[in-house]
Amino acid sequence: MTNLAPDIAKAHINMSQYIPSLVSLHTYKGAIYGLPKDWDTIAVYYNENYFAQHHIPVPRTWSWNTTSGGSFLHTLQLATIDKNGVNATSTKFSPSDVATYGAEMDNAMQTGWGNFLAEDGVFTIPRPFASTVSFDSAKADQVLQFVRDLMYKWHVLIPGSELGSNATDPSSENNALFAAGKIAMQIGGDWETTGTFADVGKKFKIGVIPLPAGPDGTWSVFNGLIDAINPHTPNFKAAWELEQWLGSPASEKIMGAGGYVWPAIPGLDPLFAKYWASKGVDMSGFLAESKGNLTNWPNTPGMNQGLTDMQRDMGPIWLGPGSLAQTSGDVATAAKDANHDLSTAGAGS
Repeated sequence: MTNLAPDIAKAHINMSQYIPSLVSLHTYKGAIYGLPKDWDTIAVYYNENYFAQHHIPVPRTWSWNTTSGGSFLHTLQLATIDKNGVNATSTKFSPSDVATYGAEMDNAMQTGWGNFLAEDGVFTIPRPFASTVSFDSAKADQVLQFVRDLMYKWHVLIPGSELGSNATDPSSENNALFAAGKIAMQIGGDWETTGTFADVGKKFKIGVIPLPAGPDGTWSVFNGLIDAINPHTPNFKAAWELEQWLGSPASEKIMGAGGYVWPAIPGLDPLFAKYWASKGVDMSGFLAESKGNLTNWPNTPGMNQGLTDMQRDMGPIWLGPGSLAQTSGDVATAAKDANHDLSTAGAGS
């Protein structure tokens, strides 16, 4: 990727117009590799009709812990209903005959465990461009065991086998499950709104609430994209012209007003919210998250392969019941393989 810092300075582009953390996300040792275009957070879509039908209170402030499960577990139990109409708070609940599960959680850093680990003080990497991961800990083991138990002890998260290969949701299985009424809530990123809305159609009204708070509060993975320019392009002038357009207020206004993304220029964010409000979806849950505790996409060389290996190694946590010792072993393997990937890529150099 081309370092665009000299070109940005020459073109007098005001980088302060963008959310500062999006600029820093794509900056390394003074080099800037693109103009921020958008941002995203993670929140919870819920089926408003289902909640009303079953008299389930919509959680505006909810929380979890690995000891009792907190109000998060209680809401999931209320929303998990078997084919006899009995919810998971009852002793008569049949976990082998569930009609609708409370929610789903991907085996994915961005839309799944990365948020919940951060909510208990555990982060995928300790700092940007770190050369090692930092999630291999007793606390992380407890959090991931809690997630495993939500699926296979409490039976309130849909089993990971319903979420594709290693429960990584490769084909937006979560959208389909939500639209089909197999889950009452979908944990996901705001970029999924278009697909989720299309799948749901006129079946029910979609609501959005922030993630439940963990022991360290509510945290969301935060990310944003850029366009980068190949340093070997014979058409740099044209590429740079396109880059400037895609990162401009005029372009981001189009993207926000069309309901595609939250613009990286915060003054344009109301356009995105307004579009979805016109469709009956209140996106303020995602916006609220952006102003709270955020953990960035783990930006360091080798991390793409690292995340692939981590999802593979942690697959067993999502695919069946297991003990804390087994969960701990899976996490340790994931950390070992990820550290190898980062080392091979020369992270931190």
